[in-house]
Order: sequence, then structure tokens, then C-alpha cells
Amino acid sequence: LGRWAGWDFSVDPPQALFEDGSECLGGQKRKLTATFKCSSKAKLKTVTEPEACVYSAEVLHPGACDDSRAPEEGSEEGKLDRWAKVLSAQKELLESVDRELDSWRSEKAELERKRAATKGAEAAGGAAVESKPDPSLGAGEGGEQPKISEYAKWMEGGADGASAGADPTGTTKTTTGAPATQASSPPPEPEVPEAESPERKAHRDAEARWSEASAAAREAKLRAWGLEARLHPGLTGGMLALASLADECLEKTVDKFTYKVCFFRYVHQDTDSEKGVSLGRWMGWDFDGTSPRARFDRGAACGNGVRRSLTVSFACGERAAVETVTETKACVYEAE
Repeated sequence: LGRWAGWDFSVDPPQALFEDGSECLGGQKRKLTATFKCSSKAKLKTVTEPEACVYSAEVLHPGACDDSRAPEEGSEEGKLDRWAKVLSAQKELLESVDRELDSWRSEKAELERKRAATKGAEAAGGAAVESKPDPSLGAGEGGEQPKISEYAKWMEGGADGASAGADPTGTTKTTTGAPATQASSPPPEPEVPEAESPERKAHRDAEARWSEASAAAREAKLRAWGLEARLHPGLTGGMLALASLADECLEKTVDKFTYKVCFFRYVHQDTDSEKGVSLGRWMGWDFDGTSPRARFDRGAACGNGVRRSLTVSFACGERAAVETVTETKACVYEAE
């Protein structure tokens, strides 16, 4: 008969408007107007059709008794007031998360700038510390390479050179001042670990801070996504109360099956022989009908390859509870 269209405050008490319903034979779309009267309990008293496709409903409600009184703790008006406060607090939390993300983005840009400056400083320092050739080991005057003397060749010859200098009579000829053996090279100096430069340390600290900031940003983003899923703009009026189902799981046993519906997370099905069969993960809200429905999809696969799914529709009740769960067709479930 129509979707929620808001309030008509031109009358007292205000009327609830539902418009854009199914079409009648003449092409006119159905609509309904609800008026309220004082009563101790909420109740739909009458529904009439004063003219074709135009309906009128009379609703009894405690909120219509006295607008000046403060809302009672258990009244619908009191519940709406509490839901409004919850919505306001969650909105402030979202704004706080946005501010944190902006701060982390600024910090990331600053860290990237410092990192680029550090790399530039390291490159400049490496070019300055190039080794210089020893002039004493270079070429001679005019760029000519020094000639190797016969004495140097004799020294490199080692034992052959020594035998060449022996006396034919068998006695060894001694040369005063000539080295008998080649001097041994000094032992290598132990390697001293290079001290970490201030630039390298700053770079390492910046990378650590960036990793921490990235992890915190991801966590904040997940929190923001969770809040957005709960506070969908399509949830209006009393339907905002569905946000209070966050982090709550409801169970229902039907025959040998126990269903566990955890809103904004998942749905499981337990049997005597099998536990934790997934009927789907939270996929969001479906606003195609007259009232929002919760969708869970991509559950465990059935034998025919179809993955299980569940859709939850909502009806007025004194408390949150799963009333029914049915399998409308293979691996497709509906809950109320």
C-alpha cells in the first residue's frame, strides 16, 4: 500500500504517510495515511478505503496521549529518544575516525618527504667518499710506466733466482744487504662495524612509525565500515533501532537444526552431527521491499554447488528474537 513517506505536521497529532504503493487497475498508485489516538498500548485499530486505492488507518499509541509529558522509560517515544542518542554518538565516532585518518595521511606525507631527503643525503655522502689513487704507486714522469729492474725480477724468481746466484764450486755466495726471504704481509685488521648514521637511523624510525600508522589506519577504516553498515541512510524512523543489533547473536531451534544469526557478521547452522555450517556472511541491507531486509550470502556450498544464503525480514515485537527460519528452496533460507 506504500512506502514510508514521512510525517504530515499540518494536523495535530501528526499523520504518518505511506505512498508510491502498487498500482491499481486505473494506473493510480496506492497510498495510506495513518492517524493516531491515545491508548495505553500500540495497536492498529481500523483500516478503511474511503476511495479507490486511498487507504486510511487509525492507530492507537501512548505517544498520542500527551505531547508535553516526558517520554516514559519503556514507551516507544523513549526508545526513539534513546536510539537518537545512540545515532548521535556513533556519528561523532565516525567524525572522530575521519579526523584520525586525515591526521595519519598528513603524517604519511611528512614521513615520505623525510625518507626522500634521507635517500638523497646518503647518495651524496657515498659519492664524496670515493677512494683516491696513491700518487707514489702511479706512473712515472710523463705518464710512463716504471721499468722493472733485473733485481726485482730476480727477487720474484725466488728459489730459481737463488740457485742462479750460487757459486759453481758449490759454495753459496752471500750478498751483503740483500734480503734472504720476502717479507710476509701484515695480518688483516679486524673489521669494525660501521656506526649507523643519523640519517639512516631517522629513516629506520620513520619506516617504523609509518608501519604503525598504516596498521592503525586500517583498523580505523574497518571500524568505520562497520558503523556505515549499521547506520545505512536507508534506515529511517523506528528502523534505526536495527542498529542496536550490532554484536548481538540470536538463536532459533527448528526440528534438529539450531540457527545462530549474528547481525553484521554471519549466520551458522548446527546439527547433531555437524557444527558451524555457514549460511552466509553479512552482505548488507536490501531496500527493494516495503521494509529493509538483512542479507547474508556466500555461505557453505551445497551438493549442487549453490552456496547457502539467508534473508532476514523484520516485524514488530516486544524483544529481539528469531521467530521462524524456513528453507524456501534448496540452500536458500528466510528468517523472520
